[in-house]
Amino acid sequence: MSINNSNKIHLFDSHIHLDDHNFRENLPELLADARTQNVCRWIIPATTVQTFKDIHTITEQHDGCYAAYGLHPYFIHMHTDEDLAILKTTLMQYDPIAIGECGLDAMIAEPNMEKQLYFFQAQIKLALEFDLPLIIHARKTVDLVLKEIRKHPTLRGVLHSFSGSLQQAEIALQHNFLLGFGGTITFERAQKLRSILKHLSLDNFIIETDAPFQRGAYRDNGLNYPEDLFTIAKSIASIRQEPLELIAQATFANTQKLFKLKDL
Repeated sequence: MSINNSNKIHLFDSHIHLDDHNFRENLPELLADARTQNVCRWIIPATTVQTFKDIHTITEQHDGCYAAYGLHPYFIHMHTDEDLAILKTTLMQYDPIAIGECGLDAMIAEPNMEKQLYFFQAQIKLALEFDLPLIIHARKTVDLVLKEIRKHPTLRGVLHSFSGSLQQAEIALQHNFLLGFGGTITFERAQKLRSILKHLSLDNFIIETDAPFQRGAYRDNGLNYPEDLFTIAKSIASIRQEPLELIAQATFANTQKLFKLKDL
């Protein structure tokens, strides 16, 4: 593993599932590898109530890790009203930096959009009550998500793994939401996404791996790793024709500001 010694580059992974079973046995080593590639901060979004405890434990044991708690639409068949109550209790108990991963997903089997909307709206309500940003998953549902966002002028957050249009991007930005970009942007075929990225201002987006999911062109196997954020940042710098140091500085600052993190 090559080591990047630049003191100017500090990268913040705004979305990574460090609690995933693929990372369980060697998480300290994986984070150490990531640090050699200038990745020093990680936000870990939850997916179900069963993940809350593990995520909290990781944030207690590893410097630079921050928790977000939420109910992911992919697991809509599992979520109950009791889970919403547990989520609220967890928000009070652990003081996370965000609510998520939540949102809407039209690509899962038996999506049950009515139930998804119910849980998404409930988490929006909690975000407003606790003054927390939302980490939103929107797969083939960006218009539906934007419809909900528009109802709440003070809501803020990020559209994780953004895959919408330029018009949808502009609407999200007008309503206090940033756009998250990850491994998908490294594929040559992602021309529409790259065009949107080039159009954006530096203060419009943050970066993520979504590891171990959504690997980029830099991996032949099915997994994505914490250290890969450095490659994603380099790819974005190349696409935008800007210095890597500038991309790192801007996305770190954008993440810090959105999630109200101080003294990093």
